[in-house]
Amino acid sequence: MEQSQNPTIVRKKVGVDIDGTLALFHDAFILEYNAIHGTHYTLEDFSSYGKWDIPIPYPEFMRMHDEMWTERWRDIKPSITQSTLARLVAVHEVDILTHRPKRHEPYVRKWLDLYFPDVLPQLRIRITDTTEEKAFHNHDVLIDDASSLADALIKRGESKPLLVLVEQPWNRKENYEQHRDIIKRVKTLEEGIALLTTR
Repeated sequence: MEQSQNPTIVRKKVGVDIDGTLALFHDAFILEYNAIHGTHYTLEDFSSYGKWDIPIPYPEFMRMHDEMWTERWRDIKPSITQSTLARLVAVHEVDILTHRPKRHEPYVRKWLDLYFPDVLPQLRIRITDTTEEKAFHNHDVLIDDASSLADALIKRGESKPLLVLVEQPWNRKENYEQHRDIIKRVKTLEEGIALLTTR
């Protein structure tokens, strides 16, 4: 494999997820929902991947999801600083992988330009049809919050890619202890990046 700028680290192809990983989408969504409904939900009320304890029909969730990215994308905060992402880009080839409608791509790019302007030219944005599809894009490492992606990798039964699973309430209860060779749990994205950029 190609060497990175750090001679002790082998340069890898890394795919980084947006919602719940690089972007704190659910935090922004909850603030918006609470403002509309006068409620007091928190991130912990997203109890499992694709399911939550907030009383909202799926179509309304998807409508709000769409509006958050097309109209309120500036309100979605990043989980890390630009300098932290720059550290990853300095030693690895980084793709932004996201399962969302194709029409969201310009807004994702605007969001990245707002929070990571110096790093954006070195990133490639790839829209996937499903979260699970990320397992088949020939990356060495995936950084994501989706337990469904972890399950897809286990089912695939190969040692590549490695999944760095960023902890969120919706994946906290999943037990991947016997799959530690392909799934590494981290508390934060910053911890995951440190795992890939230090020796």
